[in-house]
Amino acid sequence: MRKRTNDIHLFLSDDEVSLLNEFSIKTKKSKSEVLRFLLNTAILVEAPSIDYRKWIRELRMIGNNINQVLVIAKSNGVFNSLELQKHLCELDLIEDGMKEEINYLKRNRRRWE
Repeated sequence: MRKRTNDIHLFLSDDEVSLLNEFSIKTKKSKSEVLRFLLNTAILVEAPSIDYRKWIRELRMIGNNINQVLVIAKSNGVFNSLELQKHLCELDLIEDGMKEEINYLKRNRRRWE
């Protein structure tokens, strides 16, 4: 008697079938074995629970506000804006880091969609 009793049908594009055939030939395993191996060893990435786009938009708004304060401060000669400029650069680094994480998640998630 078979250990595996569930029969699953799936639709693949021509490129996906070619890739599956290639894996099967190179590994000398059946297509079913290749798919089971991929299922058992794949690392799936969950979608982030935080709305990163919302946070990036808000960070940009904060950055724009800081920039406006810097422009006014420089024009009025009120204070040395180097410290404020440093914080603005840190804000940019946070935004860049979030963008990198989003792109990483998109790349990995797109593979499995």
